[in-house]
Amino acid sequence: MMENYKEAEKYFNPAKYTFDKDNMLYCKKFLAFIYAKDKKKDYDKITEMYKDALQYNDHDIDCFIELAILNEIRKPEETMKMYETAIHLIRKIDMEKYNFSNTKNLYDVKDIFPEILNNLASVKLRLNQHNDVEKILNEALGIVKKRKAAINSQLKSLQDSNQSNTEALQEEVN
Repeated sequence: MMENYKEAEKYFNPAKYTFDKDNMLYCKKFLAFIYAKDKKKDYDKITEMYKDALQYNDHDIDCFIELAILNEIRKPEETMKMYETAIHLIRKIDMEKYNFSNTKNLYDVKDIFPEILNNLASVKLRLNQHNDVEKILNEALGIVKKRKAAINSQLKSLQDSNQSNTEALQEEVN
């Protein structure tokens, strides 16, 4: 991580480049991500940077997730909307064909979806909006249980064929 964020801004400032809109989006998104890691966060500036990135792609799940995380304590109502938008966009993805390694995202949405659902439920509880919280948490739990069952199935299959990857899969299950 660069110590000098002003230096990072020189390299990642999208106004400096004339690339297509995707490159502009990624520059803004990753620069905001760098700023968000600073101990002395300028929340308004980082929020503005993510919102600027959304001007290039208003379906960028990373930006909505980062905005939600960034403002979770300061602006819970806005956070709830950001999580809901991210969830809506994630649900549009065909998870059977989804391959994180072919994306330029910060997060593997397949891996973090239960966490995003849990975070939304948490914010709703803090705002005393108890509607759908149980349903949201049950959905998150259902996804986790499905993954665990799939991993256990793989583990059993490997054990049956005496494969040596058993320990790595067992660790993943735990």
